[in-house]
Amino acid sequence: MDELKQQLKEIIISKIFVSGKNERLIVNGKEEGWMFDFRRATLEPDVLDLYTNIFFKHYTNPDEIQVGGMEVAAVPLVAGIVQKSVALSHPVSGFFVRKSRKKYDLMRAVEGTVRPDKKIILVDDILNSGTSIIQQVEVLREQGFPVSEVFALLRFRDESFYAGLHERGVKLTTLFELNDFSTVLPVANMQPHTHVAMREPFSTLWKFASPNPNLHYVIPKSGPVIDDEYLYFGSDSGYFWCLNQTNGEVVWKFKVPFGTDGKYIFSTPVLSRGLVIFGAYDGNLYALDAKTGKRVWTFFDADWIGSSPCVAEDLGLVFVGLEFGLFRKQGGIAAVDIKTGEKVWGREMGGLTHGSPAYSKKYQTVICGSNNGHVYAFDAKTGEQKGEVVTEGEVKYGIALDEENDRFAFGSFDGRVYLRDLKTGSEIATFDALSGIYSTPLFDGMMLYVASLDKNIYCFDVTQKKQVWKFNTSARAFASPVLIEGKLYVGSNTGRLYELDPKTGKQTGFLQLAERVVNRVAYNKATKTFFVPTVANEIYAVRIKP
Repeated sequence: MDELKQQLKEIIISKIFVSGKNERLIVNGKEEGWMFDFRRATLEPDVLDLYTNIFFKHYTNPDEIQVGGMEVAAVPLVAGIVQKSVALSHPVSGFFVRKSRKKYDLMRAVEGTVRPDKKIILVDDILNSGTSIIQQVEVLREQGFPVSEVFALLRFRDESFYAGLHERGVKLTTLFELNDFSTVLPVANMQPHTHVAMREPFSTLWKFASPNPNLHYVIPKSGPVIDDEYLYFGSDSGYFWCLNQTNGEVVWKFKVPFGTDGKYIFSTPVLSRGLVIFGAYDGNLYALDAKTGKRVWTFFDADWIGSSPCVAEDLGLVFVGLEFGLFRKQGGIAAVDIKTGEKVWGREMGGLTHGSPAYSKKYQTVICGSNNGHVYAFDAKTGEQKGEVVTEGEVKYGIALDEENDRFAFGSFDGRVYLRDLKTGSEIATFDALSGIYSTPLFDGMMLYVASLDKNIYCFDVTQKKQVWKFNTSARAFASPVLIEGKLYVGSNTGRLYELDPKTGKQTGFLQLAERVVNRVAYNKATKTFFVPTVANEIYAVRIKP
């Protein structure tokens, strides 16, 4: 075993270690000084043969195990182990976990057969932050398959950093750590202060799962909204749910009669005057009694409504974006009387209007974006257009308002964040991301937080008009950020809810789920309970551990 490990160590030094002096290395958009490129070696027959020999020297009872890992790095390792096991006359089955669930066919997150009677060994080449490993553990655990052990080639950090694996009952085995190469390569184990990134402060109180989620659509869906007792959200099954916040039990449910192209309720509801109001892809805006779920009124005007409504309490109006299937009429906005459901005014907006309006009481103005790349401002009483901002991409989501400082912000699919004067609509600043924005920004004093499809969370200083920090989530971020008890919380397509320091952007904790987190988290301050939604129409009620 020691001789085989020494051979592998020499290969790592000579073939796998890459210096930035010899090749250009880009990580998260920045040039790096070095990296370990295992894939250039693990696809070579002699190296893969050496690896599998080491594996079966370690696991001397192969009949008891099965192996898996995440695409792409683990695929040749799993395949090599499976093939070698046949030659040893002790067949070992294998599988791999997708980075993201397949959006069509069987929509699997795990490819291959996982056997309930065999111990699961997850294999990987490099163990750095441990994010992908914990994601795999949670995906398999949700399917009823606990992971026994992780077998990795190279560990970047001290073993104490990976306490999250031990807490889940997962044993960690690595052949090497960075310090094993420090005398011959310019590397060393990561510094202990990075341990904070692995803090998992949450304990789960309950989980609710709406049936038959449509996993083809990976975009923000109907997010949770709460009052003192209940939680409300819509689902892909056409049911709108009211849950008890204490235990997740169903208080009542309301069924939307039909949808369009597998879409039913993507609209996040709004609560007002004892009503819960939301749109649906049957083209209707519904107002239900929040306590009983009985329908109070229905507004019929659109072909589809994916927009989330907002309310002007002082005017007694509900505003919502509309979508139409007509060549000359594709989108618009309507103002509806909150008592009767009757239209007060409506305006066309040039493109499908999935974006959600925002209402400024200070200026009695409603602002809404459209797929034609325009953001329109209307007089909230009359619907008269007061101004517009033109972008170079679709505006898919909501508008953030800061009435105290007379400004509003929104993101566009052109990869820019627009900051404008709330009274005049004039430009204050424009910030650049690397890809489109499908979330609502968040103001906090002079800071503006934005989640982007380029996998980053950004913090911009709106007075100095510059980027303060950005945090990479390793996957597209649809969920709108929210500040809770002095921390910034935002989900991503890794299935992870990130807890960040809003001043520095440093990760201070996380919650790992099996499915993507694509909507904003809801929080009950009185009970200290977080309600975390996933793309699979799940709600997790969690609290921070004492």
